Amino acid sequence: MLLGGLALLLSTPTLGEEELIERAQALGMVFPQEVVIAAQPPEQPPEEVLVTIPPGAGLHAIARLLEQAGVVAGVEFEAAVRDRELDYRLPAGSYYLPVGDVEKVIQVLCGEG
Repeated sequence: MLLGGLALLLSTPTLGEEELIERAQALGMVFPQEVVIAAQPPEQPPEEVLVTIPPGAGLHAIARLLEQAGVVAGVEFEAAVRDRELDYRLPAGSYYLPVGDVEKVIQVLCGEG
């Protein structure tokens, strides 16, 4: 029996590397060099952020809150509101505010947008 197994091994033709790869690929096998790891798309920043302005918050506190939420730069917001003399028109409440646009933020907060 041992001689029969040995004879079978010796009589089986060996496959060349290229033929072996072709057969493996035909069976659906994938080789490490063929694996491509897809990069994750960069995370898109939100277009709007929900911000809650507490009752009694002054302009400086609101500007700081907007900056911490990533909506707009606090200094820029504060200056724009003071220029328009709107600091008395910033009511408490929850708002979806556009990111990066001071003018639109002011419009939303003052009920104009």
